[in-house]
Amino acid sequence: MDLAYPDRAAKLRVTDVRFYESDHQTVKRGIANDVNRRISSGRSVYAMLGLARAMYDADAERDVHWLQVNGICLSDRPVGHSP
Repeated sequence: MDLAYPDRAAKLRVTDVRFYESDHQTVKRGIANDVNRRISSGRSVYAMLGLARAMYDADAERDVHWLQVNGICLSDRPVGHSP
């Protein structure tokens, strides 16, 4: 998921299992395309975010956290359900 902020952009990994086949690797392209289309058409989006425990980043010389999207909900209907 791409997020835009005034000072920088961020790319977040989507871990919502409804977007993946049973192998948890293969993206269900039909669902991903449908959600992208609905978002582009102006549907409200609610993202469930997850924040990992702090990990030390030697390059940055500080603790960092991994932010990911654990779930995506749209205002018109649930992900993966037909209209």
